[in-house]
Amino acid sequence: MLRLVPDNNLRLLFSPGAVSYHPVEAPGQNSDVPSLRPGWTTGSMVACSDCHSSDSGSKAGGVGPDGTHGSGRAPLLLARYDTADQTTESAQTYALCYKCHDRTDLLDNGSFPTHKKHIVDERTPCSACHTSHGVASGQGNSTNNAHLINFDTAIVYPDPNTGKLEFRDLGRFRGECSLKCHGKTHNAQGY
Repeated sequence: MLRLVPDNNLRLLFSPGAVSYHPVEAPGQNSDVPSLRPGWTTGSMVACSDCHSSDSGSKAGGVGPDGTHGSGRAPLLLARYDTADQTTESAQTYALCYKCHDRTDLLDNGSFPTHKKHIVDERTPCSACHTSHGVASGQGNSTNNAHLINFDTAIVYPDPNTGKLEFRDLGRFRGECSLKCHGKTHNAQGY
């Protein structure tokens, strides 16, 4: 996957100083994550094995061996996480995301007013907008890369009118995008 902001140094991506990150090295900094499933809080931390583990072990709901070195799902994923554009949303398609994030909340637009439109109607994968690990502090900023936003440039393109490919966080559940995706141009389109 080609990202707008290159994401290949895990130490920097998970660093507590990163712009946004999944909380592997330290608890998260965002105190407002309404989509978390019961049992997870904004103070929770995740282990690498919460995502990368045997797809037949106990964490995957199976009876096979546990561990991080055996899964039929690349790259050693515990559960299914489809990244192809035009993917039909289902509990199985994004099973990895839905282990921690409540599917109903996301599809009811609990944290982003057009999640359902993007994921269900436009069949845009989570990975088109979100990176799974984080955005390092030297590579992004809290305005453009909050909420793990780091566009997959094979799916999301610059706005042909301005040349911008960006998300701007404008406050709680507010932002704007300048980009082209699925043939639609967004020129500082707010939500």
